[in-house]
Amino acid sequence: MNQILPPAEYLSKIKPFYYLNQEDIAYLVGKMSVSLYKSGKTVFKRGKVLDKIYLVRSGEIGLFHESELVETIGEGEFVGWTSALKREKTEFEGRAISDTICFEFKASDISKVLSNSQDFSDFVNNLISKRFGELVHSEENGVVKLFSLKISEVISKQPVTCMESDTLIDVIQLMDRHNVGSVIVLNSSKNPVGIITHSDVVRLVAGKMDNLSRQAGEVMTSPVQAVDVTSSLFDAYRKFVEYGINHLAVAENGKIVGVITVKNLLKHFEPQMSLLNLPRRIKELEKPGDIEAILNEVETTIRRFINLGFSYDRISSIIVPVTDSIVEKILTSRLSGERPTFAVIGSFGRREVEFPVSYELISFDGQNTGITEILEDFVSVSDLHAFRDDVEGLSRLVDSRYIYGEGKTYIRFREEIEKKMNSRREEIRDFLLEVSPRKLNYENCCEMVEKFARYMSILRGDFLSKSTADRLREAKIPDSKLSESASEAYMAMKFIRLKQRMFDKTERIENLIVKESIIYLRKYIDEVLRVVENGKRFV
Repeated sequence: MNQILPPAEYLSKIKPFYYLNQEDIAYLVGKMSVSLYKSGKTVFKRGKVLDKIYLVRSGEIGLFHESELVETIGEGEFVGWTSALKREKTEFEGRAISDTICFEFKASDISKVLSNSQDFSDFVNNLISKRFGELVHSEENGVVKLFSLKISEVISKQPVTCMESDTLIDVIQLMDRHNVGSVIVLNSSKNPVGIITHSDVVRLVAGKMDNLSRQAGEVMTSPVQAVDVTSSLFDAYRKFVEYGINHLAVAENGKIVGVITVKNLLKHFEPQMSLLNLPRRIKELEKPGDIEAILNEVETTIRRFINLGFSYDRISSIIVPVTDSIVEKILTSRLSGERPTFAVIGSFGRREVEFPVSYELISFDGQNTGITEILEDFVSVSDLHAFRDDVEGLSRLVDSRYIYGEGKTYIRFREEIEKKMNSRREEIRDFLLEVSPRKLNYENCCEMVEKFARYMSILRGDFLSKSTADRLREAKIPDSKLSESASEAYMAMKFIRLKQRMFDKTERIENLIVKESIIYLRKYIDEVLRVVENGKRFV
């Protein structure tokens, strides 16, 4: 092995070293060694704690699990960070698959410069801590954070309720006693059937004082418009605009857990923000050309968010409510006077943004005439009966989300899907066990993990449509940190894929993140399969 000094300029262009000043780079260049590994030679063995980090200057290192090639590390890419800095054993054997030159840095030398640059330190710590999401996005704009805040982070009061038989004067006293602007009306089964707001009270009392003795069930607004507790503030704002109301019930698992008002929202963000204008513009849409213009603006917004470094889950929580509104507008305009039921499935069913933006709808009534004619590339419609009645077909329907029509029809459908999937748990278990983590790669990673997470949730008895990241995180496997790392890895992969599809490019460091993410997703799948094979539950 020959000791040589490479140009410091090369190192200064490689992330994360470009965060360092010239003095620190010169220090590392002076301390590093350069090694040549002939094709087929072992660079490091599996199950060993490394004392150095390898930067491939030319050639390629293969990571092998026994005789199987799992991943490759190419020119300008690193391997060994976690083992060297966290003193963990390697999971793979590193072997040169062509003549390879490596720059090698001792862990002790890297540690000495960590404190000299906060950016360098943050990058390395995020990498070895598997916080992959932090590696692909920067600090988010405060306004966007507010838009994507979950409603659960904002509401604080429990809902104030009354019975249908209570009088309006009873309702007024409740409002005064609890200092609230709305009261949810319950029927005899304690289910919410309506709402009475302060504005309703003013209107009713101004109209006729005799109204004070009328029952709540007579004067309430029904049905109650609600938003899920996991939705974003922007989603709530969209509904305020759509329905022209000032109060929304907040639901969790079908139960009312709070109320959010326009006043709550105005405390959190400015009404003149351009993003807030989109719901109003969507409400006023008339021509297909107008819809296309809005979609172009949505695309521009996604690009801007990516350039600013917003995380994938933040982008999704802001964009999906907007695209939902466009779909609802199309359905409303084409089906005026009719209420056939539709649900969205796939990525947007899980509230995960994709590009190009494309909604796959299910029709429960065989109704799709004219819907896809508006924007064929944006909306496609399939009849519910077109889905195969097997595990593969039924499991896709678990990712469905109500978007238009009769809510009761959709609820019955969900109940039926749950019954069918419960009766096929053994088949689902067999499907899971057929997954081969070693086949995971950049091209199939997201789709394969999404499918795996869906089957895993069904096996857990969770039939709710939710993001893949949440499903990965919620499976309580023995290594809880691995669940969090897998969730982070998945979101990092989705961000990088979204960026690549929109800009047709990836950065070198993103290739490193992809490879690290795939490794941890493979580990996660391996761990889940061990739990399933042992007949244990991971609830």
